[in-house]
Amino acid sequence: MRRALVIAVAIPALALSACSSDEETTPTDRAGATTATQAPDAATTTSDTALTTSTSAPSDDASETTGDSAGATGDAVEETGGPDDDVEGGADGQAAADVTKEFITAIANADPDMCTLMADLQGEGTGPLKDDKELLDICKTTIPGQTKGEITDEQAAILGVMEISGADVQGDTAKVDKDNFSDLFAAGFGEQTFVLKKYDDDWFIDLGLSQLSPPDEG
Repeated sequence: MRRALVIAVAIPALALSACSSDEETTPTDRAGATTATQAPDAATTTSDTALTTSTSAPSDDASETTGDSAGATGDAVEETGGPDDDVEGGADGQAAADVTKEFITAIANADPDMCTLMADLQGEGTGPLKDDKELLDICKTTIPGQTKGEITDEQAAILGVMEISGADVQGDTAKVDKDNFSDLFAAGFGEQTFVLKKYDDDWFIDLGLSQLSPPDEG
């Protein structure tokens, strides 16, 4: 439990170390700037579209062609597969990535449910922590209290937009490292690695196998 406590306290600091001094270029600021600069063009495009629509009604041939195109598009989507096929590890890798993000944000918010996302602390292969009621209760009453207040509301909001794409999946083990994090956060994690184990088709963070340590100070 002591190792889990030390790692849990370190994780938010790792995530924020790469972006803590980047206040002027947060994702929210960039999104606002993009919206502001695109708005006039969008309005002009809408006006042009309205003018074109009023002067040229679609013919029956055009409608038939549109229908054929829609059918072709549907076939193309079916052939290319789902959106997770292009990420590392496919759908399974993205599922592990989603659990990793949920775990990090839960720690940042001092949410006791972080413990339900962890593998048992008794050792590899012992199953999810949620199946060990005694240790689960200890985790819920110990770790959130240590992480509470470590992250400000603003920093928690930054972590909320963090993106993690895929994972290196080998059987029932998945690894999430800096290559899977969006650029804003990748540098902060350095050589850190989250290791997840799969039990009953669900992924759980294994802190015993994960290679996580507090960032260097100074």
